[in-house]
Amino acid sequence: MGGDAGANDARGGISWIVAVSIVAAIVVIVLAALAVRIVSSKDAMPPTPTPLATKAGYSSVADMQSHDPFFIAHRGGSAQWPEMSMLAYENAVESGVGAIEVSVARTKDGVFFGLHDKTIDRTSGVAGDVDPTTLTWAELSSKYQNKLNAPTAQGVPYVQVSEIFAKFAATHVIFVDPKYIGDAQQRQDLLGQMLAAAPAEHWVLKGYYDNASLTTAAREVGIATWGYYYARDMGKLAATAQNWDMLGLELNAAPAQWSTVKAQGKPVIAFFITGEATLAEATTKGADGMMVSDIPATLATPQGSAS
Repeated sequence: MGGDAGANDARGGISWIVAVSIVAAIVVIVLAALAVRIVSSKDAMPPTPTPLATKAGYSSVADMQSHDPFFIAHRGGSAQWPEMSMLAYENAVESGVGAIEVSVARTKDGVFFGLHDKTIDRTSGVAGDVDPTTLTWAELSSKYQNKLNAPTAQGVPYVQVSEIFAKFAATHVIFVDPKYIGDAQQRQDLLGQMLAAAPAEHWVLKGYYDNASLTTAAREVGIATWGYYYARDMGKLAATAQNWDMLGLELNAAPAQWSTVKAQGKPVIAFFITGEATLAEATTKGADGMMVSDIPATLATPQGSAS
């Protein structure tokens, strides 16, 4: 009897070992199958898209220039959104553009606001050469809306530059084009508003290549400058390039003209960039910065990284 019991115990032990081995083998098979399924699922999943651009703005002009290329929102993104509107600047910043540009006009009572033209006809969709210098801010803002590329027929409000500066100057570089602010005192008032909103390294004063008085005013307060040229202006480049910290050239200028501007040894900004094709062309021609009018079409590729 004792021998039978021992044999039974041995057989029981062997059966237990076999059972455990079988269970272990099943677990291994199941885990392997799951691993195959996980790998297959990962293979089937589309890759996580690379963000189009960082939403952080350029912290200074030097930071901007460290990016290759760097991007500026022309009038906030003039091809798609109402020029110089808060909507445009918010969209541009949300898209990841590190610098914005604003053209400045002035009302009868001395309010600086975003406008590129001498009149508001084009942006408001009116006729009659409505000159903002003949209107107070209250009159302009109550009677007229910025309708060009607006999301509704009603349009969006015109915006005082002080509001734009307050919202974006601390986190982004802002290119300011005084446009028709020719009076020296008015320009000083504008510079005062700029520097009250952010230090000098957050600003670039923009002007046509022959505006030497603008560069003098900027340099007196430590603000960088950008002078822009068209192909027709190349004969004046040698005599005026020293007035500017950065240079600009229209994208359509010939490659030889681009080489001439690049030879000045200063950052060169191409205008205007309207999409991937023009971005590629500007890159080929050697542009360091891109003045972008169509931001959604252009930033289908990642923004330039710091070099």
